[in-house]
Amino acid sequence: MSHTIWRSTLAKVLATSALAVVALFVLYQAIYAGSPIRAATPDVVDVAIEDFLFSPSTITVTLGAAVRWTNNGFFAHTTTAQDLLWDSGALTSGNSFTHTFNQPGTFDYVCSIHPEMQGKVIVEVEATDFLFLPLVLAPQE
Repeated sequence: MSHTIWRSTLAKVLATSALAVVALFVLYQAIYAGSPIRAATPDVVDVAIEDFLFSPSTITVTLGAAVRWTNNGFFAHTTTAQDLLWDSGALTSGNSFTHTFNQPGTFDYVCSIHPEMQGKVIVEVEATDFLFLPLVLAPQE
């Protein structure tokens, strides 16, 4: 009988220890996985304004990235968010405007001078690599 009690107690201790290790790992990931050092130098993605279109018209960036629109054409254009989150004002030939995206989502924009010119910025949260540990629980008796 005492052998069975000892085995049952050992199984419970091992199960509790395994859960504690997983909990500590999750806590560590929550605190250190999104290091602000990575966010301090976001990428800059370029969009050209050529003739009467944005090129590329749809882009996908990660959270914290900046998008720079540069007018390479002859006519003035704007980059104006549909929800008015940003508005570059009129950009004449050779001028640029940069906006940093600090929230995830899909952002449609237009040239307010030429509303047929449309574009889209998709902002995604950067995936963090997670380490999955197998959790083995001893059978309960």
